[in-house]
Amino acid sequence: MAKRDSNTSSLEDAIQRLLKVYKLSDKMVELDVVEAWAVVMGPVIAGKTEEVRVIKKVIHVRLNSSTLREELSYGKSQIVENINSHLGIDYLKDVVLK
Repeated sequence: MAKRDSNTSSLEDAIQRLLKVYKLSDKMVELDVVEAWAVVMGPVIAGKTEEVRVIKKVIHVRLNSSTLREELSYGKSQIVENINSHLGIDYLKDVVLK
């Protein structure tokens, strides 16, 4: 078995450096946040969600139910906490419900 050179790194490290150089790390996390919305909030709320976007660490969610929007507005900090917990990082700062 051949020895690794001291200047080699794992594939994960190489990909992380590549994402950092091209400033794509935040975009990858934003995609994870959008996917996490449906998982964390469940199928009923995901079914009433029309659009999920992340802009400057704030998740913007458009819902097709004004009643649901009102209900969720009371628990915005809990939503942020749950999504951050699901991701395993402290990324989101706020939720905007439309």
